[in-house]
Amino acid sequence: MKCHEAQKFFSPYLDSELDQTKTFEVSQHLQSCEACAHRFEAERRADNLMAESLAQGSMPKQTWSRIQTTVAHPSWLQRLVSPRSLALAACLALALTALMMSPRNTVQAQPWLVSELARVSQTATTFPVTSKPSDESQREILTRFGISFESLTPEAMRPHGNFELVSIVTKQDNKGQNYYEVRLNCCNHPVLLAITDSNTPLMPAPFADIPEEALGASVIIGNTHLAERNTGAFIVAAASTHHINHLLNRMVSAD
Repeated sequence: MKCHEAQKFFSPYLDSELDQTKTFEVSQHLQSCEACAHRFEAERRADNLMAESLAQGSMPKQTWSRIQTTVAHPSWLQRLVSPRSLALAACLALALTALMMSPRNTVQAQPWLVSELARVSQTATTFPVTSKPSDESQREILTRFGISFESLTPEAMRPHGNFELVSIVTKQDNKGQNYYEVRLNCCNHPVLLAITDSNTPLMPAPFADIPEEALGASVIIGNTHLAERNTGAFIVAAASTHHINHLLNRMVSAD
């Protein structure tokens, strides 16, 4: 895949809208092309900044109309330069202006799982792999929740690459509530998972402050993706600097 072809797919790739074949091709190109990798990272940060800014306040209806008009009817200058970049910049500028002029909601602290990922991963690119999780711990997760980590092989996780299970441990929060913590590495990004029973009377700390929007989908907080799935039998939540929807969907559907 050439640079101009890959760049056409940056937006749907960023939103996880491509099929597996195209996702793999774009991923491979980004790993081999430093220029495109820098350009993609700039777009990712711009999208994250907009999402974070919009989450901090309300957006007047008139402002949304102006944004829609800007995107749907770009000016002659936008057509001459870069439609996506200029439209994104226009949307971001309007959004930030609107937020400065409108009353802000109270900014909440980061969800526990996001803060915990930052704490345990620190500056490391991935979790260090010192030993393989025991077969007993994997059987316990399988017996209790029906989650088979053996089915989450690198082949099954494609187009993701470099997928590995790092650790499975039982944890207890400061109120004495138990949950399982699972650490993974995916595409050279750390992934922190928490798993608990759905019928737990008091939710353990990792699940207590996850936004409703993350249930069945994912939200971006800073540069961290946060998502949650409730199967009725168990709840699993994940935080990562990497896309995690595919991982959680695969986990809750694994036999």
